[in-house]
Amino acid sequence: MADFKEAYKHIIKAEFSNKPESFLHINKNETGFTIGGVYERWNHKAIDWTFIDRVMKMCQGDIKTASRLLYFDKEIHIQVYKAFELKYWNKHKIGEINSQIIANEIILALINFGTDAIVYAQQIVGAKDDGIIGSKTIYALNKYDENRFSLEFDIKEIEHYRKIVKANPKMAINLKGWINRANYV
Repeated sequence: MADFKEAYKHIIKAEFSNKPESFLHINKNETGFTIGGVYERWNHKAIDWTFIDRVMKMCQGDIKTASRLLYFDKEIHIQVYKAFELKYWNKHKIGEINSQIIANEIILALINFGTDAIVYAQQIVGAKDDGIIGSKTIYALNKYDENRFSLEFDIKEIEHYRKIVKANPKMAINLKGWINRANYV
């Protein structure tokens, strides 16, 4: 079975390169903070955002200094870890996938663009593409060659990102990073 602790190592590297100065940031085309990959707008309760606001005030709005301080805060790291574990790993039964590679591919995409990641995985393995990981999807994922899955999934991810940019050219600023993210696992 895939292990969330292993997946989390990939999550933090993909989300903020595991660099203290980028742990807290504001992404272009977004409002609100992102800490360790957890976006404030979609995760109001998962993180102690009032604490982060206090740290920002203490740092007089210097986000890089605040980021470095927050990076070394154990409680914030626990909150980030739990946010990913509960909202993505546990909720979508990713731990039932045998291959760590397949699990990593799915969770990184799921965090970035939602249940389309599950639909793409289901399309690759020939399961019903309903965006829900159930027993039939688990069975199909567990039978599939992990290296082939990884390559095919990367193709689907890149197509997804290119569609986003085509529909909204302002998002082109993110395309290179998204493609790097797709090829990461």
